[in-house]
Amino acid sequence: MRSLGKGKKISPALLKAIEESRISIVIFSENYACSSWCLDELVKILECMQAMGQLVRPVFFNVDPSDVRHQKRSIGEAMARHEERFKNEMDKVQKWKSALHNLANLSGWHVKSGYEYDQFIQEITDEVCKKLNSIFMHVVDHPVGLESRVSEVTSLLEIDSSDGVRMIGIFGIGGIGKSTIARALYNFVADKFDYKIFIANVRENSIKQGLEELQKEILSEVLMEKGSNIHNVNQGIAITKDRLLRKRLVLLILDDVDKQEQLQALAGGCDWFGSGSRVIITTRDKHLLDVHGVDKIYNVKEFNDDEALELFSWKAFKRSKPEESWIDISKQAVFYGKGLPLVLEIIGSELFGKTIDEWECTLQKYKSIPNRKIQEILRISFDNLEDNEKAIFLDIACFFKEDKLDHVKHILNACGFYPNSGIRELTDKSLIAVKENRLWMHDLIQDMGREIVRQESPLDPGKRSRLWFHEDIVRVLNDNMGTEKLEAIVLDLPRQVYEVEWNNEAFEKMKNLRMLKVAEYQIGCFSKGPKHLPNNLRVLFWDDYPSSSLPPDFHPKKLVILELRYSRFALEQPFKKYDYLTHMDLRHCSAIKEIPNISQIPNLVDLSFDGCKNLVKVHNSVGFLSKLVKLSVWGCTSLKSFPPLVKLTALEHLDFRSSSKLERFPDVLGKMEKIRFIDVGETAIKELPSSFGYLIGLEKLCLTKCIWLSDLPSSFLALQNLKELDMGNCPKIRKCLRMFKKHGQVIEGLVTSILNLVLLNVKYCDLSDDDVFIILSSFHKLEKLNLSGNNFVTIPTCIKELLYLETLQMDYCSFLHEIPEIPPLLRDISTDFCRSLTKQSSNILLSQGLKEVKNLHVQVPGRGIPDWFDHRVKGGSLSFWVCGNFPVITVCSVFGGQEELWLDFQFNLFINGRRVYVFRNTYGVKLEHFTWLHDLRTDMSSKQWRDLDTYLHHDWNQVELSFALSKGTVNWCGVHAYKQETDMKNVLFTNPDSENWSMASDHFDEESEGYFSCTSDEDVEETEVEATSPQTKEGKEDEIMELKKTLGSWKIINLAKRIHHHVKLRPGFYGNSRNMLIMGIFIIISGGRANLFKHEFGIREGEKLLKASQCYFCSAAGLIAGALFISTEKVAFCDELVRKHQFVIPIEMIKKVNQGKKMNQPAQEYIEIITEYDGEFRFIGFLQYEKAWLNLLMAIS
Repeated sequence: MRSLGKGKKISPALLKAIEESRISIVIFSENYACSSWCLDELVKILECMQAMGQLVRPVFFNVDPSDVRHQKRSIGEAMARHEERFKNEMDKVQKWKSALHNLANLSGWHVKSGYEYDQFIQEITDEVCKKLNSIFMHVVDHPVGLESRVSEVTSLLEIDSSDGVRMIGIFGIGGIGKSTIARALYNFVADKFDYKIFIANVRENSIKQGLEELQKEILSEVLMEKGSNIHNVNQGIAITKDRLLRKRLVLLILDDVDKQEQLQALAGGCDWFGSGSRVIITTRDKHLLDVHGVDKIYNVKEFNDDEALELFSWKAFKRSKPEESWIDISKQAVFYGKGLPLVLEIIGSELFGKTIDEWECTLQKYKSIPNRKIQEILRISFDNLEDNEKAIFLDIACFFKEDKLDHVKHILNACGFYPNSGIRELTDKSLIAVKENRLWMHDLIQDMGREIVRQESPLDPGKRSRLWFHEDIVRVLNDNMGTEKLEAIVLDLPRQVYEVEWNNEAFEKMKNLRMLKVAEYQIGCFSKGPKHLPNNLRVLFWDDYPSSSLPPDFHPKKLVILELRYSRFALEQPFKKYDYLTHMDLRHCSAIKEIPNISQIPNLVDLSFDGCKNLVKVHNSVGFLSKLVKLSVWGCTSLKSFPPLVKLTALEHLDFRSSSKLERFPDVLGKMEKIRFIDVGETAIKELPSSFGYLIGLEKLCLTKCIWLSDLPSSFLALQNLKELDMGNCPKIRKCLRMFKKHGQVIEGLVTSILNLVLLNVKYCDLSDDDVFIILSSFHKLEKLNLSGNNFVTIPTCIKELLYLETLQMDYCSFLHEIPEIPPLLRDISTDFCRSLTKQSSNILLSQGLKEVKNLHVQVPGRGIPDWFDHRVKGGSLSFWVCGNFPVITVCSVFGGQEELWLDFQFNLFINGRRVYVFRNTYGVKLEHFTWLHDLRTDMSSKQWRDLDTYLHHDWNQVELSFALSKGTVNWCGVHAYKQETDMKNVLFTNPDSENWSMASDHFDEESEGYFSCTSDEDVEETEVEATSPQTKEGKEDEIMELKKTLGSWKIINLAKRIHHHVKLRPGFYGNSRNMLIMGIFIIISGGRANLFKHEFGIREGEKLLKASQCYFCSAAGLIAGALFISTEKVAFCDELVRKHQFVIPIEMIKKVNQGKKMNQPAQEYIEIITEYDGEFRFIGFLQYEKAWLNLLMAIS
């Protein structure tokens, strides 16, 4: 949104502000339509919404939305005056009417007299912020010319038609704005689809990741989960086509497609998608679209002169147009842009801040190539770079596009460049961009950079500065074509099996090679190692290096990075002097048995020998690397000892995890203040040395699965910075805890030394009640505590003194019987498999005290929903209704089985019929009943939580919660709204009848067609059930009032509204409503539903009535008002007093039941029962449809 500065001409300035805004808030009042100025603005807002996808939200301030929509009352009177005043400009008046109607149809706010305006303003502010943050993709900073192009493509989409599937192509040369248009289209139409998927950079990502990964990305958007099981493209096609997309309303945008197989794998045909879906494809190749059968193709136009000048001006002057004295020279510059947005941006950025003389000099260069390709114009920007920026630009163009910024900086630094200033300069000149900590470059720019390198020697790749195409590289290596001109080689071999035929002397001539990177996806592509490597190398990456040693004449004095992962390298000789080497990664080199003297590498920062399974000895020199920050010896399964840590004063990260034979932690021979993390989990360590206390900077220590560890030194108490301690699965560690106890008191040293511990994991440590008491009495600042799998019986009452404890895990504590108290901030509690826990303790964990605790998660034995929950129902699903913002809620379910089961549990959240969130987990349940309670925010990201509001499109939106198990049953479920964070006026746990009444009335007036084609006006009124002739309005009202007197406290009018809302009836509405009311009277007279059921149909021993619902039976004669009874033995129906339609269906005779559920059309919700003899019985107009359906399912199951 934009604001107007003081003194601007209001009308033009406001129209401009509207155009540049992302969202418009329209405030309709009683006198809104009196102003032609306001109506002109409204037309502009509608144009921006339709052309650019601008968000619009109306506010109806003391005016009925239908008055605005249909131009009635004060709005209609104002429009009548405009028709008289502008009778010669009726086109303008018609536009005003159309704008009023269309924008008043949008979801917004209805503010009535007496509303708290401060609260209302805050609601709007929150809503706008969430909409802006969650829906829009960033399109472009200056949307010049975008409106007309988006409008033209939108017309091809035919978005309002749900007939069939449309595939639309957007094509044009690189840099013309195809992706920009696609992103703008996404913003404009995405909210009209159930699933919207934008796959960017298909061309490049299909090469880097494979088409399978892009198929997974599509499926993850539809299924709202990661890790779809796709192992090849054909399998992905089958899953995508046959199982997931065919019945779904999908918007799929495939950006930058360049091969037919990409389209076949990602959008094979229109029959893949549900009717109404749209597929948008951007490409440089129109032939691809033709072959794929895309008949609606938009050819992106180049900018006209005015558009080009405006975009150029934004880059060159930071304004929409140049000053008068700069117009002529600006037009000269724009001429060379050839109407391409990207080129115009680059030229404008290049000239920004320069004098007219400098402009003329630059433009003089352009004049020498007036008719050459666009790449040659882009070359001008490259030629103006300094040598450092040129080298960085070419490296990024050839090797590092989309790589992580920090990784690229590290390599460029190693090569002797200055990446901080260089990358900043390239960004300023629009040659690259940094997004989400990755380097990005437009395809046209990348092509230009690579073409510069190719032109260095078009026919002889060995004479170029950089090689990246694997066929060129293999040719140079095989034919020994290398020269001194080669600076960098990055070889990414294809994923298929590929054996490289090469001359192992090929590197001898490459004297100036600074970077060599060989990344193999298939092991063994090189059968022999190199005889020579250039001594000028700064960076050497070679996965699966094929030799046990480096060449004997290799003396790279300036080598900075050495990575020989998964290779045959044996490290048999001591390293020569490598003063510049900072990073050495020899992970998974199984030939390495010993780390030799590395004292000649004094500047090592990062050293890794992970997975070197045959490593048995490490030289003492490792302990003297004073600049080492990270040392990782993970998974070295033959290593038994490690030399002392003597001068590792800079070390922050030390990892011995899974080195299963390591028996002793190395001695620490000096204070280590910078150490932050140590992991010795899954080792054979029996004790920690007394010098362990020198690790004074240590914040996180992992000792998990050190099954022989039985002692902690007293110096351990000195670790005052320790925050996280993981001792899980250390069965002998309880001895250490008992050492801290002296004469029944916890020793003071423990309390004062590690007082700040916030996370403690002691699961499966064979802990007793005394051990737990020591823990709870010692660590008063704990926030997370895991006591799972231990043998204690009772949680001591001192747990209430842990004032910061938020998470408590006690799973598999088979003897746990009592939890007498809980801490005040506890919000995540888990007691899976705690079979002995008392009902009283479970109740404490689900107590009223947790009612307003945020991010709550509880798993305990139990058979009931806490009574402080707002809404509780039997079965596995429930519904409630919300408006405004999505409420902050906790959900709960009770489930379990009769025997020990591993249950796959799934929770689904639907809004207006669309699944918007799914939670899955596996639980071990050894109980008859188990209660699961969960705050949705616990597992949702902040973006997922914000996105929930984007699915609320109506005044009242139906939210459905469903719980499902792989085994066992879901017995109960419930929902609770946090009152402190939720406006409860916007939450209803029953269908919002009064709100829907006015809506239903409008709908009823406009739609006279009955839902069932077999029912006519005459049919309804002539049946015996009606038994009345048409009455006057007064007569009907009298009869209703008489019924009201009879029913007393029953709210007849509300009941009639319910019936009206649930059933689309024709003029026989009053008669059917009358019969339904009479049915209600008869139920009361009979002594209630249960007595009526017993009297009319009888009841067998053990039979239980599950549900009695007032509804309508769809007979050949029309709709029959009555009651449907569902019991454990039968389904029965009886009409009102006449008793003509009364029947019984035994449960065993039911073959099938069907559900006709339409979230936005409750009038059409029905239940259909089909018997073994194919008899069909349909019921409609339930007052509590969901409960009737769930009880029917329960009966037949």
